Amino acid sequence: MKKRLKTSPIISYPDPSKDFLLVTDASEVAVGAVLMQLIDGKESIVGVASRTFTAVETRWSTTEREAYGILFGVRRFDYFLRCRPFIVKTDHAALQYIDSVDHKNAKLSRWMDELSSYRFCVEYIPVSSTSGLTCLVDHSG
Repeated sequence: MKKRLKTSPIISYPDPSKDFLLVTDASEVAVGAVLMQLIDGKESIVGVASRTFTAVETRWSTTEREAYGILFGVRRFDYFLRCRPFIVKTDHAALQYIDSVDHKNAKLSRWMDELSSYRFCVEYIPVSSTSGLTCLVDHSG
């Protein structure tokens, strides 16, 4: 991390002609999102966002926290993601199928309704590996 912080550029300007990647993650206490683009063959950071969970949010299930990570990132970077396809990368495997499940959970149903206006696919990134990603969920409407 120290080496990466010493090299420039740390954050790149967004290029509207290139596709966006939204990398999200959540823990028991916080959520974060990184907006990236492939620039000169490398994933470059365009924006970062994070916040801690409230006391109520810390009691959500792991899937709810991870799904909220996507919603949080999409809301934060709406200006760049609205009306264009993008890729969401997550380390929570269940989110690959989140839109194909009949949600008994009202919270997840509301979130999926909001996300349905975006065109994205979810790629699972195993914690031990970041290669071999496959686009499994297509929200192209």
